[in-house]
Amino acid sequence: MATATGVSPSPATHLSSNDAAVLQALFDADSSASSSTLAKIDSSLPSFPSISSLDPSSIQSVKERELAVIRRIQNVSDNKKLSVLDEAIKELDGLIKEAPDYPPLYANRAQALRMLIQASSSSAADSENSNTKDNALFLPNYADSATRLWSDLTQAITLSTPSQQTASVSPAQARLLSNAHTHRGYILLKAAKIRKETPQEAGENITKGGPQQLRKISTRDELEEMASRDFFQAGRYGNDVAREVSVQTNPYAKMCGTIVKEALRKEIEEFQ
Repeated sequence: MATATGVSPSPATHLSSNDAAVLQALFDADSSASSSTLAKIDSSLPSFPSISSLDPSSIQSVKERELAVIRRIQNVSDNKKLSVLDEAIKELDGLIKEAPDYPPLYANRAQALRMLIQASSSSAADSENSNTKDNALFLPNYADSATRLWSDLTQAITLSTPSQQTASVSPAQARLLSNAHTHRGYILLKAAKIRKETPQEAGENITKGGPQQLRKISTRDELEEMASRDFFQAGRYGNDVAREVSVQTNPYAKMCGTIVKEALRKEIEEFQ
């Protein structure tokens, strides 16, 4: 078993908590299973503190109607998908007006928006411009929906995140934060991949399509670094796969990987 070795970077490096945790993971094989970087989950806490001041009966009504919307989305047939998703989004709009501080509404509307974009991109006109459904998120004609999707994910995260990094969260908070951070991290990673694979075409899509919030980001590395931070947070709240992806996409992990490869290359050359 590997011996835990703490990583204490000097103040001059200004590492974020995410980067420091990633470096810890690189030098301690057991750190990914350690509870030191995991959020504390307390089942006695209210599901979402942001709605603690709201009338419980009103929130219960919102929850029931939200669940009904989700069930319709889950059971929709392909030939009715577009109309059902469009109607579901409108219903979620209304619920958000009633309970603007209830985080799951934003997360579910973001998911419905993504499904609507994917379903719309299945048409013959869009399939010629997109290799996969997820690429449609970055086409100019879906820019408004993509921007709205990103805003919803960010709002869900903002409303669910405790004011202090070390504060405990409820199981419902942890689940939502894990899912929302994973969803947002995937979009960032997809944006970076598109830019990497087709620089000229993707450059136009990133500039004119995709979430407006990402259009001013100039480099693929910056997108991957942002994705790493989101995946790290998703890992803190229980997503083990996201925690591993955070290490793989972190720039410090890449730097360490390059150093190791170079050291191995030199060692091999000495024996030739």
